Amino acid sequence: MAHEFTMSAKYEGKCTDCGYKIVVGTWIIYDPSTKKARHKECPQPDPNEQRNVFDAWIEAFQKMEGKSE
Repeated sequence: MAHEFTMSAKYEGKCTDCGYKIVVGTWIIYDPSTKKARHKECPQPDPNEQRNVFDAWIEAFQKMEGKSE
């Protein structure tokens, strides 16, 4: 089993757990054997942001169906 390290991110990347962007300086858990990183604590998504994405998806679907308001 590989050893993982908790460290400050030196490079931008994508979290293997949540898929969100890893920003330089963020605390991460890094696995050198796979060269993968994940947030030490994954950010919680903003419920309003998720709702807006869902609303945009519904709007796009309605446009495809010719039901736009």
